[in-house]
Amino acid sequence: MNKHDIKFIAADMDGTLLDENSLLPEGFYDLYDNLEQQGVIFAAASGRQYYSLIETFEPLKDRMMFIAENGTMVMHHGKEVYSCGMDSSSIKAIIEEARAIEGAQIVLCGKKSAYIETQDPQALKEFSKYYHRCEYVDDLLKVDDEFIKVAVCHFDGTEKHVFPSFNQAFGKSTKWW
Repeated sequence: MNKHDIKFIAADMDGTLLDENSLLPEGFYDLYDNLEQQGVIFAAASGRQYYSLIETFEPLKDRMMFIAENGTMVMHHGKEVYSCGMDSSSIKAIIEEARAIEGAQIVLCGKKSAYIETQDPQALKEFSKYYHRCEYVDDLLKVDDEFIKVAVCHFDGTEKHVFPSFNQAFGKSTKWW
């Protein structure tokens, strides 16, 4: 394979491209310019929100591709290329199931912003790392946006506290995934 065979590179962010301080490696911008000159499309891929990614890559935000929200939103040169919306009945079912789990924290992810019902300091600190546009609301079920993801976490272990309930409620259906 020669260097002209490569047309596209996608890199995960946390724990891969970014260091332990969430910083890009030294020389990244020079490398990006070199890739771009060779016609290679570089994409930052992450579970993070699009707005978080464009802040990380501010000087390149209108030049590169972003695969955000676990692949549910793809932006290239500042324009939406793809999004995978969720229907309101799935969102309602997921939120209601998560609300029934003591200690579960919910982030409803829309195209315009992320939305939370919590004011828990630990949750706010954690969410601020990944959601740079995040609004507090009284009721997630009353928010008007195009939704692409619902994130549920539990600080005492999501696998232990959330998975069993979600598997029981939705395990037989692939529609909510």
